[in-house]
Amino acid sequence: MLRALRELTDEGKLIRLGYGAYARAEVSPITKQPMLAGDGFGEVSRQLLDKLKVAWEPTTAERDYNAGRSTQVPMTPQVRLRRGRFSRKLRYKAMELAIER
Repeated sequence: MLRALRELTDEGKLIRLGYGAYARAEVSPITKQPMLAGDGFGEVSRQLLDKLKVAWEPTTAERDYNAGRSTQVPMTPQVRLRRGRFSRKLRYKAMELAIER
């Protein structure tokens, strides 16, 4: 199993985000390098949390922006855990999913 995942990662079909966490990749038309397929790291990491059955909700900054109470756009991907723990680190290049407690 690990050998197959490593081969797919080397071929550029998967990207490793953390321990036991992989995301589908696509080739960038500009750089010809593998990049995350989909809506970016924030959305992919939230989908991964859903798949791992981790209860999460948007942060207060994101809720304030979406409700129109703030004009500050949240730039770093963050989530707030509802209950339980999540100790894995999800990373893609220079980005890391921040957990608000």
